[in-house]
Amino acid sequence: MNSSIKRARRVARSPAECESRLALSQSNKHAALSCPALAAELVQLKPDVIVAGGSEPVIRALQQAAGTIPIVMMAVDYDPIARGYVAGLARPGGNITGVFLQQVERSPKCLGGTEEQG
Repeated sequence: MNSSIKRARRVARSPAECESRLALSQSNKHAALSCPALAAELVQLKPDVIVAGGSEPVIRALQQAAGTIPIVMMAVDYDPIARGYVAGLARPGGNITGVFLQQVERSPKCLGGTEEQG
């Protein structure tokens, strides 16, 4: 992977760096405590964009810390529209965009459809 990044740097003629932070927790309560500190640490690096996935405390902390830095999220356990992180999926507004995986709500419908076909 490092050689691919080096090649990309030569082609783009600008440095490409990737920083990562990981909030490990067995409960959202503990993740919520560590996320603001990790978000602040990332924002201090002044990135061009932040890519984030995981539970809601991650996005909440980034939204509060990032200011105008664009955030690309992958929402897996919450509805970002209902929680007010984005205005809509087609036009999210603000500095947050990304994907919303509604697997929990759609799973019974998908399974029901396969049972009827089988």
